[in-house]
Amino acid sequence: MPRIKEQKRMYEEERIEYSKEDVRFGTPEIVAKYRAKRLKEGLKNPGSKSHGNCLIEVGSSVGFQLFPFADTFKQVIAVEIDKRKLELAKKNAAVLGFKNVDFVLGDALDKNTIEQIRDIITEKNLKVESVFLDPERAESEQERTLGTLKPDVMKFIAIYGKFTENIAIELPPHIKKEKLTKLPGHELEYISVDNNLNRLTAYFGNLNKADVSLILLPEESRIVKDIFEKKLIAHLNEITGEYKYFYEINPALLVADVLAEALMQSKIDLAEVKVFEHKAKTYLLSNKLLGQEIGIAYGILTVTEVDDDAIKSHLDKKKAGKVILHGNIKQNEYFMLKLKFEKGLRGDKALHLFLIDKCIICEKL
Repeated sequence: MPRIKEQKRMYEEERIEYSKEDVRFGTPEIVAKYRAKRLKEGLKNPGSKSHGNCLIEVGSSVGFQLFPFADTFKQVIAVEIDKRKLELAKKNAAVLGFKNVDFVLGDALDKNTIEQIRDIITEKNLKVESVFLDPERAESEQERTLGTLKPDVMKFIAIYGKFTENIAIELPPHIKKEKLTKLPGHELEYISVDNNLNRLTAYFGNLNKADVSLILLPEESRIVKDIFEKKLIAHLNEITGEYKYFYEINPALLVADVLAEALMQSKIDLAEVKVFEHKAKTYLLSNKLLGQEIGIAYGILTVTEVDDDAIKSHLDKKKAGKVILHGNIKQNEYFMLKLKFEKGLRGDKALHLFLIDKCIICEKL
């Protein structure tokens, strides 16, 4: 599965140099700044920037995550195996005025690279507080595993654990938890940006604060999975007109498996909501308006059969002017179907049609 696609703002993107490919795989500014803060505040006794603290970043690329680290830690050691990326990162650091970054070109697991890092630490009398790894991954892969990440994650932990136990590793966000059983004790922190799954980070050592957590950005609201009590939400077999609100659930809540925790954190009684599943998509229905962290909210106007004449009749009554279609619709059929429903409409409302077992006609809230 490819990385999550999003419209993203990168750190100081107007001032620094990079390629389209660098942006494609780069960390968005909002995530990079949050993660720098998390790595600093996640320690038991974080020092101030003025106290000799140091972070090692492996896989620093052209600097989108690196420079927020440099804003936060007194010294950063940036390790990158790609010479082009490292040279760009050096240029970008100079443009931005960062003088607290040491650059090391090489394979992170190579003895020579490790010796260069040790020499910098000794020469500058640094204390390594955190290590961050953004590994390379195969672009096309049916199912994400630890084995295809480079450098080898288990070897990396063994080697860099000698600098500090406080390690953070970015992982593919859709990797299955059962693929991570070889990892030593860790926290899996999923990151959602504007109701979309964006990143997954594994934290070790003193950075490990929970088993599974989810951070919602930009709010920085944190949801922690309760692993001791299984909380169930009742499922619907079919959708009727008895509910007022329909939700496309934030996929990060489902991947992290913290939907029930998010509802309870928002003081929602689980008996007040129902889950409906259709062809690998999960929706939520409620008579009570839920928090924005749950997902995209729609007001249900009517529920009807998936019948062209019935749908057209309801669209006319609801004064629709255009429609946005949702459901398992093939790309080459989408616009033909959209035009068919919109033909003859004279209203001014943009209504959403969820074509699942029934047609749910909604208005986005």
